[in-house]
Amino acid sequence: MIYQLKVKMEGNTYIKKPYKMKVGNYLVSVENDKKNYVTFLTIGRRIKDYKEYLPKITVKEDSTPHIHIPVVPYYDDIIDLIKHIESLGSFWFQIKKIYWGEPEIIWVPENKEEAKLIHDSSANNIKFTQQYDTAPLEMRPDILKEIIEKRDMYEHLIIPLSFYREGRNEFELKRYINAYYNFYFYLEDLYGNGKTKNYQIRREFLKSNQFKEAVSKTLEEFKNDPSKKHYKNLKTFLKLESCSYDIEGVISLIVKVRGNLHHFSQKSSKKLGHPFNQKDFETMAFLLMSICVKTYTRLTTGEKPC
Repeated sequence: MIYQLKVKMEGNTYIKKPYKMKVGNYLVSVENDKKNYVTFLTIGRRIKDYKEYLPKITVKEDSTPHIHIPVVPYYDDIIDLIKHIESLGSFWFQIKKIYWGEPEIIWVPENKEEAKLIHDSSANNIKFTQQYDTAPLEMRPDILKEIIEKRDMYEHLIIPLSFYREGRNEFELKRYINAYYNFYFYLEDLYGNGKTKNYQIRREFLKSNQFKEAVSKTLEEFKNDPSKKHYKNLKTFLKLESCSYDIEGVISLIVKVRGNLHHFSQKSSKKLGHPFNQKDFETMAFLLMSICVKTYTRLTTGEKPC
């Protein structure tokens, strides 16, 4: 049985016609569109003992279908190879992006017995996607009227909220490092009082009652969230930077992470950002987004940053 990951690709990259080839243990195929631009890259490996890894659909007592997708040993290896192709291919082929975070899993049978197993599993060709469920908001006439009438009152918030808007957009696109930067700039502008050094920014943040209150409420939410996802991830970040799970510790962490993200070296022992580990910074970006929201609920009443 052949296990494949198929990913969408974008770039100024063309092929004369689709092709397939074998490179070591990998089976590689490249597809193009009507204009010959490359659209999809598929990489697979042959698996001998494959039965335990086939996806299965089961039906719960409430008649809800459930798809069980076992972890295939070759998944990470193939994803790493795709990242390798994306990086080196950016130079050799003008590849702009390969969507390795949203692969389609395909099992290809090589005989009748394998074909029957695939048919019986009823769960082939599964695509991984991650989207945030954001409810639409009504553009109420009373709120729009207030925004226009109080234009002078809110003038100092125009640029900070432009950073917040960009941060939200980046977050939904799963570019968490970029989101972190934008949320940080919102906070730095409103509560940094023009300071630039890390120790100065930390001191100014700690002076702000609005900022500390927002951090406190966010920490409570993280701790009380049933999934504990962000709570656990935040504690991991705090441990890495020797910070405590309290207002002062989190503010120190926020400033340290901003400094870490401003530099990069593979030799560093710090948790640094790069194009392949955006997911690692989801919790930190979510932390800042929550603080931004909670400070704005104070600022929107007409309060000044304090």
